[in-house]
Amino acid sequence: MPERYAYCEAKEEELRAFLRKDVSILKNRTGGKTVPLPLAAFREGLESGQSCDPLDVGGCGCFFEPEGG
Repeated sequence: MPERYAYCEAKEEELRAFLRKDVSILKNRTGGKTVPLPLAAFREGLESGQSCDPLDVGGCGCFFEPEGG
């Protein structure tokens, strides 16, 4: 659902601009440090070949098709 993801990404960016803070829906917890992971950065990482474990606890499955769908 690329259109839905793009909508959420745009809304997140609007919120970040409105709040003037580095906030995001997702968090990057690699290396023992937790930092915001904006949806745009998450998408860009996937598009550049980074992997994502869809079965990770709390993992984002919004870019996967639902089973049986």
